[in-house]
Formats: sequence, C-alpha cells, structure tokens
Amino acid sequence: MKAIVACVQPKPMKTIVDPACGTGFFLAAYDWIIDNNKLDREEKEFLKNKTFHGNEIVANTRRMCLMNMYLHNIGEIDGESFINPNDALISDDGERFDYVLANPPFGKKSSRTFTNEQGEIVKEDLSYNRQDFWETTSN
Repeated sequence: MKAIVACVQPKPMKTIVDPACGTGFFLAAYDWIIDNNKLDREEKEFLKNKTFHGNEIVANTRRMCLMNMYLHNIGEIDGESFINPNDALISDDGERFDYVLANPPFGKKSSRTFTNEQGEIVKEDLSYNRQDFWETTSN
C-alpha cells in the first residue's frame, strides 16, 4: 500500500476514495501527505475531516475502519461518517474524488450480528449475489 501511495503521491487539499475500504490506503496516504508537505492550518483541517471517503458493506469492518481512523486523528468521534455502508459497485452516488486507492473487494460472504427478541446474540451469514464477480472467492 505504501508503494502504491508513493507512486500516486497524493497532494494536500485533494480527496481520496477507497470504494471497498479498510484503513491501509487511508493511513498510508495520510502519512505520505504529512511526511512530504509542510501543511498549514487549513490543509491540516482538510486532511483530518475532508480528504478521505470510502465504502464498506460489512458492518464490523466499517466500524473497525472508523475506529482506526479516529485513533490516527482522522475524523471526529461525533462528526459525519466518511465511510458509507453502501456497495460502491452497485450504485453511483454521484460523488467524485481526486484519487482512487483500492484493492478489489475480497469476497461475497459476510455476516451480521444482532440481538433477537429473546435477548440472544445471533449471527446471520450473508452471501451477496454478485453478477460482476465471475471468479469464486472467499473471505
């Protein structure tokens, strides 16, 4: 990830999207921008709250991504979430970004955990029917 970010050389005051995100590209890009630029106050604010955008359809992965970003001083705990829970490959929300840094989505399997009416924690397996994935993959 660091090598790809070094090739792209993202600039301050530009947006970065990962449409199937974890935090690897975001943190590598954050470090690149910090290490290779002398940022003023406005650029630091933009980097913290407006640079990064992503999509993650697996709730636990999305939560972990947001937590990891916050722990690295990106975003605000009570601010607007920059990680969208929708599938970036199904619909286009119309937003456009300066850079796209991404790995391909990793599979068609997921699960969600919830509390049922009896108060028990239940895990439900999900499989996505993806016509655009012609190869069989797994998480």
